[in-house]
Amino acid sequence: MAETAYHQQLLQQLQVEQHQQQQQQQQLSQQQLLQDQLALQQQLQAMIQQQAMAAAGGSSSSLQQLVQQQQPQLAVEVGTMAGYSAIKIAQVLPPGGRLVSVEQDVAWLLVAKRFLWQASQGQKNKQRQERLSSMVDVWWGDACSKLPEVAAKFGRPIDFLLLDGTPKETLAYLQAAEPHLAPGAMIVADNAGVFAEGGMKPYLQYVRGSGGYSSRYIAAPLEWQDDVEDGLEVSVKL
Repeated sequence: MAETAYHQQLLQQLQVEQHQQQQQQQQLSQQQLLQDQLALQQQLQAMIQQQAMAAAGGSSSSLQQLVQQQQPQLAVEVGTMAGYSAIKIAQVLPPGGRLVSVEQDVAWLLVAKRFLWQASQGQKNKQRQERLSSMVDVWWGDACSKLPEVAAKFGRPIDFLLLDGTPKETLAYLQAAEPHLAPGAMIVADNAGVFAEGGMKPYLQYVRGSGGYSSRYIAAPLEWQDDVEDGLEVSVKL
């Protein structure tokens, strides 16, 4: 009997120790989760600031002027990143205009959604007929597969296309969108200066030499280094 009682006591002690260990592990897990969340918030904020600084140069002003000139009802952007260009486009869309921005990196997509929400707050935005965030759809996925879906979803061709994704994929983006471009559609390719002899060379040769586009180059300083020449390739579908 004494041995049985002793075994029961040992078992109870083990159970108490296991319960204490489980509680400690849960506390450590919660602390780690909080630390991870804080680190993620700091990382996202840094990414937002980085993108805002990168896009604050002359190209964003030129971009808005081009959108105002085109007055697109359906605009598409390839390469959302933090959403700064998307906000700039949405700010000058005509009434009823929509922007679909495609991003393949989930981290950037989350940043962009937050940035768009922030840009839609405040007294100035309350005076708008439609909030910026409601004018922009951010899609996750590969642009070459998503571009044909845009026109199908909205039931109309694309009027304005901004290509700001991977430079070497720029021509592939355009060719994926081509069957869905409206006559007179404007296509704007960013960083057409710094990548002119690199990843964007096939794209530039295509829009300048295929006969399907009227194309011109607009010089602008590189967004994050204003002493480096860069620019936009602006093409109109004939």
